[in-house]
Amino acid sequence: ALVAALAGIVGAFSLPPLDRDEARFAQAAAQMLESGDFIVIRFQEDERNKKPAGAYWLQAASVAAFSEPEARAIWAW
Repeated sequence: ALVAALAGIVGAFSLPPLDRDEARFAQAAAQMLESGDFIVIRFQEDERNKKPAGAYWLQAASVAAFSEPEARAIWAW
């Protein structure tokens, strides 16, 4: 049991807190809200048409419904 606990602790600290794609999803959703364009999904100047649009729409809808414009910072949990 001790070996399993140690392996679990080591494994938990070796993973990054955020996936590298999470920041891109958040930025694209923020750009959706700023531009008002919910059809063409963009990350900076690049179109992101390879990912399902529903994830971006849900994230943008959640931010629009539950936050104020000045409090839309990206938080690392």
